[in-house]
Amino acid sequence: MDEAAWTTGSLPGSSAWGAQVMGQEESSAWARLLASGEEQNLEQETGADLSQEASGMDWVPDPQGEADAGLEDGSGAAFEAGEVGLAGDGELPVEDEVAEGSDEPAASAGDSSPDRVPFFEHELYVEAMHALAFDQGDVAVSNLRELAEFYPDEPAISDLLVRMELKSAVAQERELPANRRQAAPALQNALTLLLLVTLGLVGLAGFYLAFQRFVIPIAETNREALEIQVLEAEIARRWDARDWNGAIQTLQELERRQPGSEQVAEKLAYAERQKQLGDWYADAVAAENAGDVEGALVLLQQIAGQEPGYQDVEQRLQKVQTLQALGRDWLEAEARVQAEDWQGATALLLEIRRLDPDYRRDQVTERLFQIYERLARQSLNQANGDPEGLRQALVFLNGALAERPTNQDLGRERTLALRYIRGSDAQARGDWLVAAEQWEAIHKEQPGYQGVALEARLKEAYPRAARQAIAEAGGSVERLKQAVAYLDRALADSPEDDGLRQDRELVAAYLDGAEAFGAGFWDQAIRHWGPLYAAQPGYQNGALERNLRTACGASTEPDPTLCHP
Repeated sequence: MDEAAWTTGSLPGSSAWGAQVMGQEESSAWARLLASGEEQNLEQETGADLSQEASGMDWVPDPQGEADAGLEDGSGAAFEAGEVGLAGDGELPVEDEVAEGSDEPAASAGDSSPDRVPFFEHELYVEAMHALAFDQGDVAVSNLRELAEFYPDEPAISDLLVRMELKSAVAQERELPANRRQAAPALQNALTLLLLVTLGLVGLAGFYLAFQRFVIPIAETNREALEIQVLEAEIARRWDARDWNGAIQTLQELERRQPGSEQVAEKLAYAERQKQLGDWYADAVAAENAGDVEGALVLLQQIAGQEPGYQDVEQRLQKVQTLQALGRDWLEAEARVQAEDWQGATALLLEIRRLDPDYRRDQVTERLFQIYERLARQSLNQANGDPEGLRQALVFLNGALAERPTNQDLGRERTLALRYIRGSDAQARGDWLVAAEQWEAIHKEQPGYQGVALEARLKEAYPRAARQAIAEAGGSVERLKQAVAYLDRALADSPEDDGLRQDRELVAAYLDGAEAFGAGFWDQAIRHWGPLYAAQPGYQNGALERNLRTACGASTEPDPTLCHP
C-alpha cells in the first residue's frame, strides 16, 4: 500500500479522503450561508452565536477548520490522530491506544489475516463513501457501523464513524442566527398583514350584510314554499287514506301558514265533517255488536241525515231495523215459552232464524232444542202404541236432533219410534215379516216399549209372519228357519194351537231332508221328504218334488214306496 497516498487522501476510501469529503460538504453549507450578501455581519453574529453555543455544549465543531484541515494539509493527520475540538479541554481522544501502539497505517493494524480484504476495499466502505458523497449521512453511518463489526481493531473506521456521528449531531442542534437588522421589514410586514386582515374583515362584513339582505329572504321564501308543497302532499295522502284526524292536523298547519285561504278552509270543514261522521259510524258499529240496537239506530239515522250515501249506512240501517224487529220477536217468544205456548214460541223462533241466522244464534238453538225435546217426550208418553202419536213424537225428535245432533238419548228414542212406525206401516199393507222384524228389534232393546202395545202387536205378528215366510220361501232354507223361529214364539204364546204345531212339523221335516240332501245322504233325505210329499205334493211351490226326484235318482237303492216314477 502507498503510504503517501493513504496519508494525503488521494487514495479513495482512505480516512483522509473521507475527511476531505466531509469538509467539502460542510464548507458548501457555510458557503450557502455566506452567499446572502451579509458576509461581515454574518461572520460577526455567527462567531458570537457559536461562542455562546460552545459555552453551553460539550463540544462545538469548526466547519471551516475541518474543511481547511482536510483540504490544505492533505495528509489526513487530524483524522488519524483522533483529535476533535472540545468545548472544555479542546481534545477528544479516539482510539489513542491503537494510534500510539503502531506506526503502521490503521488498515494494517486491524488486518490480522494475510488473506483478509482491506477494509477500504470492502463493499460496505465503498457504499458508505458513495453515500457520503451524495449527502446521505444516515446511510453512510449505517454502513460504517456494520463495517466496524467486521473490523473491530481498525482505528481508521472508528475514527471516521465518530466524526460522522458528531457531524450529524451538530447539524441537528445548530440553529442559524436571527438577522437582527430585519426589524424594519418585519414591522412593515406586520403592518401589511394588519391591513390585509382589516380589508378581509370589511369584506366579510359586507358579504354578511348582503347575505342577510338578499340570500336569506330568498332562501326563506323557497323553504316556506317547499314546506307548503310537503304539507299539501301529506294532506292528499291522508285524504286518500281517509285519515281525517291526520288530515285535520295537517290542514290546520297549512291554514296557519296560509291564513285566509278559502280552499284550505273548505277542505278543513269537509275533513272535520267526515271525522264526525266516521266517529258516529264507529260508535254505531260498536253499539250494534254490543247488542245496543236502539243506540246504533239513532247514530245511523244521524249519519243518513248528514250524508245519505255514506259508506254502507243504508244497509246497516236496514239491518239494525231488522234487529230491532227481531228483538221484539225474541221477547215475544220468551213470553210464549213462559205461557207454554210451544207452537207459538217455535214459530217465532224459526222466524227469527230465517230473518237473521246469526241473531242470538246459541240462545235460539238452545230454546228450540228445549221446546222440541219437551214436545217429543210428551208425545211419546201419550202415544200408547198409536202410530200417529209416535209420528208426531218423531217430528219433534227430528227437530231436537237438528238443534243438537250429538244427543244420544234422543237419537235412541228416534230409532225406536221410527221402527215402530215402520212395523205399523208394514202391518197395514199385510207385510207381517217386515212388521215382525221391526217390532222384534224394538223388543230386544226395550221390551216394555209403549207399554203393552208392542207385546200385543208381536203376539199377532209371529204366526202371520211364520206362515208368510213358509209361503214365500220357495225351498229357501234361511227363510224356513226364520219361519220356525216365529212358529216357536207363536207356540210359546199359544201352545194349544194345533195349526201352528202342524206347520212347525212340516217345516222341520223339510229342513231335516234339506240338511241330509246337502250332505249327500240321499236315502236319509228320501225318508224325510217322501212322507211330506205324500201329504202335500205341492209343498214349497214344487221345490219339494224337484229335490225328492233328485235324491231318488242319486240313491243307489231308492225306496220304491217313497220314490214314485
